[in-house]
Amino acid sequence: NDNNDNNNNNQYPQQQHQPQNTNSNNNNNNPVSNFFSQYIMHNPLVSSTPEWKKLQKHAVELQQTHLRDLLQDDDRCQQFFCTNNGLYVDYARQRITTDTMALLMDLAARQDLKGKMTAMMVTGDKINFTEDRAVLHTALRADRSQIGSVIIQDDNGSGSGSG
Repeated sequence: NDNNDNNNNNQYPQQQHQPQNTNSNNNNNNPVSNFFSQYIMHNPLVSSTPEWKKLQKHAVELQQTHLRDLLQDDDRCQQFFCTNNGLYVDYARQRITTDTMALLMDLAARQDLKGKMTAMMVTGDKINFTEDRAVLHTALRADRSQIGSVIIQDDNGSGSGSG
């Protein structure tokens, strides 16, 4: 195996890249730097929020609880199921509590989940920041009678029908 590794190293010599001074104004030509400064650095990771950290701590505490014990609580089981349009969802069979749901709701509020869902599925806002375009989930969920009627705004502000 060592010979194969050496052959691979010779076949694909590794280049040593030295980072250049990032304080200069030359980063305008660096697409990776532009991406990080424009999108990533302005949007902290969800895992860095206090709400996420509370949820992690709660998850560790909840690991001590067995699901069979949670299923013994009839009130809990009634709280963690719902039906909607013929779909039956039973969260009671998951290791969650009302505290878990409250923490998840706090995290969703912190991340503006409702606003992002509206932007994605209703208003068609540009939320795909890596491609700078709308995700057009509204088109995916359109009724067959609406095929070809989705309007896409280009960068010049003119619309064009798709279809």
